Amino acid sequence: MAHAHQARPGVPEIEGREHKTTLDRLIYMANQIGWFFNSQPEAKRVPGLVDHIQHFWDPRMKAEIFEHVAKGGAGLEPAPLEALKVLKAAHDGKQATRGEAERVPTPEPRTGEAPLEVTENGRG
Repeated sequence: MAHAHQARPGVPEIEGREHKTTLDRLIYMANQIGWFFNSQPEAKRVPGLVDHIQHFWDPRMKAEIFEHVAKGGAGLEPAPLEALKVLKAAHDGKQATRGEAERVPTPEPRTGEAPLEVTENGRG
């Protein structure tokens, strides 16, 4: 006897099969985490999702779902979609801050002086 396939809310259906691609699985996982946080007070839903995805998802998983969100986030429920937007904005801000921190200004040598690292007393 064949088992009848039943669609579940939030589970992408592609050609009659669930999770045909990695992206389908990521969408399902984000929604599944969202279902858990639906039992929490509304003020804790998005922060809880952000925290979970930040700490438990591999950077490659986040990169793939961020790309999907940038294209509209089809299949994601409202709370996971919002959480991923918040997380992406935080991630982008952290990247910008990290890049700025790496560009530390160095003092320009005064006219007629050797750069600090080659003075007769060694490094300046």
